Amino acid sequence: MDYTFIIEQSAPETWPGSTLWRDEWGSVGTFPDDQGLGSEIMRFRVPPRIMAKRLDALMEQYRSKPFVRVSPRETLGLKSWLMDHQYRLHERQVLMIWPARSSTRPPSEDVHEVLNVEQLARVNALDHRVFHDPVLEGADLHKELQRLQPHSRRLFYISVGDLVISAGGLSQMDSWALLWGGETHPDFRHHGWYRLIVEHRLFIAQDQWNVQFAATYANNETSAPILAKMGFQLWEMHEIYAPPHAITIPNLL
Repeated sequence: MDYTFIIEQSAPETWPGSTLWRDEWGSVGTFPDDQGLGSEIMRFRVPPRIMAKRLDALMEQYRSKPFVRVSPRETLGLKSWLMDHQYRLHERQVLMIWPARSSTRPPSEDVHEVLNVEQLARVNALDHRVFHDPVLEGADLHKELQRLQPHSRRLFYISVGDLVISAGGLSQMDSWALLWGGETHPDFRHHGWYRLIVEHRLFIAQDQWNVQFAATYANNETSAPILAKMGFQLWEMHEIYAPPHAITIPNLL
């Protein structure tokens, strides 16, 4: 199965408030929201002869310089252009694939689904601590809650008292499912919480949504080794390049 082809045919997850753009060569990215968040180039596939000219013109359209994801299929010379323009390697991620299987662990009673604003605010507090995502309040929390839908986009968490210690999202993307936003509170790592919330999402994906496979973008040093032990296949390496003066990247996936 050509997993990458199937994945790239689906509409990508985007930062709320950002604007998706595409071009005739298959490039995809997002212009940022009013606060400059969600500035990203997810794919860049233009012919090499016009690469520099196209990048120069594209960068002028961004209010804040984008993070750039570089996969093995991007235009040859893209990384050299980025480094010549003071971009730096921010993170290595692995596209990992979990083929649908005949059995999965049943849902855990320790895993809960985000269904209201209060629960979402507690998950957002963990996102802020781990990923440095902005703190959502008021109308922004309600907008984010509205993005969650029982048959297409769900968010799960594990808590100890009022403290959310692990969380992760799941989106149905046509015939496959995307696991996104997986994180665990630093004080509760190495106790199996991350694995538990992954298993819960895999059960939903296969036993309720009946997808062909699940995919995720995992940090090469932290999440990827855990997922490999759970049966995920290391499919390909992606590199995330950060623009000059960038502090962090929003938790898009």
